[in-house]
Amino acid sequence: MFSIHRLKNLFYFCDRLNNQDIDRPFAVLTSAMPKSLTSSAAPSEVLSQFVSQLATIDNSRAASITEVDELLDRTLSVLENGDFQARWEVSKLLPQIVSAELITPQLAIDALFDLLDEDMEEELAWFIVRILGQIEHPDVLAALMETLKSAQSEELRAMAAGVIAAQGTKAIAPLTNLLGEAEWRLLAVQALSQIRHSETIAPLLEVVQDADPQIRAAAIEALSSFHDVRIPPVLLNALGDIAAPVRREAIVGLGFHQQLADAIVPRLQACLYDFNLEVCRQAAIALGRLQSPAAADALFALLRSPHTPIPLQVETVRALNWIQTKATIEVLQQHLKPSADESVIQEILLALGRIEPDDLKLIAAQILAESIAALPSSTLKQTAALSLGQLEQPDSIEPLLNLLADPDESVRLHAIAGLKQIESAFDRLQTLAATENLPNQWRDAIATALAEW
Repeated sequence: MFSIHRLKNLFYFCDRLNNQDIDRPFAVLTSAMPKSLTSSAAPSEVLSQFVSQLATIDNSRAASITEVDELLDRTLSVLENGDFQARWEVSKLLPQIVSAELITPQLAIDALFDLLDEDMEEELAWFIVRILGQIEHPDVLAALMETLKSAQSEELRAMAAGVIAAQGTKAIAPLTNLLGEAEWRLLAVQALSQIRHSETIAPLLEVVQDADPQIRAAAIEALSSFHDVRIPPVLLNALGDIAAPVRREAIVGLGFHQQLADAIVPRLQACLYDFNLEVCRQAAIALGRLQSPAAADALFALLRSPHTPIPLQVETVRALNWIQTKATIEVLQQHLKPSADESVIQEILLALGRIEPDDLKLIAAQILAESIAALPSSTLKQTAALSLGQLEQPDSIEPLLNLLADPDESVRLHAIAGLKQIESAFDRLQTLAATENLPNQWRDAIATALAEW
């Protein structure tokens, strides 16, 4: 039994939203209501008229369950038959109706659960599971867990697992219980990994040696987000896993433990030569994040090796850019040679332009200025021009001015873009423009550059 004043409270809520021009959630109910209530009625009037209809009963008694069920039926009708927008708005309205205590949470949960069907469209199932997750009631978690266990489609299971995870710490215990059942273990681990709370560490540690590599990888990935003394030994042990995805996740996690770099670097260096290229790539990234001298040496050796695949060379250059030292810049310079693969040269040019310490910017700019004329393609010259501009060094003006005479228009435009980033470049261009006996080619190029300012 539900009192009339609660219906009126809901109407007040609808009217307040309507006054803020947020009436659409209640307009979607119109199509499910009798024509006598909806003809030419404003959205905020629809529930008002429905409330008034219910209010004709004796206020001394409460509205019957049948009368209030009509509101739920109409709302569910829109959810089941409406378009995406209508369903989205009902997904916001229905939890409000439950919150206003017009409908008991259990009634709403049962009605929504009854709608779930293996053959229903995925969008409707997603909305139902989403609404269930917004209803504050202990039985919601049980309903979602039942959905997770009874659903035949992987999509519906995944949706239920995500909403269960959104329940927070109260979902940890039932999910932990699922770890004991092989059929549900992977979904349980995936849901636990989304909770990101330290209480999930213990149950996740229980499955890092599971027979299923998917489960091991998911558990390692989840554990990697925590800074806990129990986790680094587990990650180091996982580097020897026979499954590449597990090794990869362990490497990613170890890259965030700079305080343990001395112990981690030798193990990660070995992973640079793994038979799986993705594992090698992640090892290079992790070493770059550790930023220790030993990590830099490991990356230097990899870059110098003639057996390193081109994609891994590119990733190694990117990793070295995390370790911005003079030694790093010198190694990059050694590989900035015409015989190198163009993709590697491109990455080196980009890395030099991203140098941040002021004392290293001048060195990087000098390397770019010395190499720019010998670059084998217009694309590389464009990248070098932008990198010179990013370093904002006055000494970079002259090499950029030289590019204004390049036959490739795109190179000239990139040179102008680089010059615009250097504070004194405009004055230099104005001085040149006023110079007598300047060749017409240069005069036109400088005029074009000045026009871009």
